[in-house]
Amino acid sequence: MSSERFETLEEDIRTSLESVRICIEDKIPNSIGESRKRLIRDAQRQIEETSVLTESLETEARSAPSGFKLPMMSKVRKYQKDIDKFQRDLTRSSAQRGNIQYPGSLDTCGFYSPESTQENSANRDRERLMDGSQLLHQTTQHIERSHKIALETDEIGAGIIDDLDSQKEQLIRTRDRLEDMDDNISQSRKILRSIGRRVISSKLLLIFIIILEVIILGIVIYWKFFMKKT
Repeated sequence: MSSERFETLEEDIRTSLESVRICIEDKIPNSIGESRKRLIRDAQRQIEETSVLTESLETEARSAPSGFKLPMMSKVRKYQKDIDKFQRDLTRSSAQRGNIQYPGSLDTCGFYSPESTQENSANRDRERLMDGSQLLHQTTQHIERSHKIALETDEIGAGIIDDLDSQKEQLIRTRDRLEDMDDNISQSRKILRSIGRRVISSKLLLIFIIILEVIILGIVIYWKFFMKKT
């Protein structure tokens, strides 16, 4: 998993979503005819391309280490919700005709015809039905994706729990090793104290022997030089 690739994909998705938002909210409502159709096609193409980028982003997030996977998957879910929202907005914009002021249409004489009004009403009902069907399909896909993400979240949580258990065992082993090291240090201190006492005893014994030799030497000198004179 490359963190740099994830960030690059995320930046591309944000840029694409912003372009879609501007197209749906600003450009399409203020256009008519072929220009409006072209904008709708462009927006739909951008939404599809953004969806592909989001799938790549999800693949990167799934391959991330367990400690980073959960926040990365949260970002993926956010972008998927944004895409679903823009798709619904675009569907509603496609069903509208843009800047229409009258429910009917002109007949050949230039007057508004009730038959045309009924036909337009039927077309609007049909478009609303298609809109509802598409929204239902998108909602179903969103539920399936949410269920999939929930399962993945459970797997991530289970992985984190396993990692924590492993770290707990490592900490317990480290604590046991530290206790053993503490016992060894205590024994070493006792040995060092014992050696120190022996060294002091040896020094005292050496000093006593030296003093004793000095005394004996003094006695010998006294006896040799002073006792012979007497």
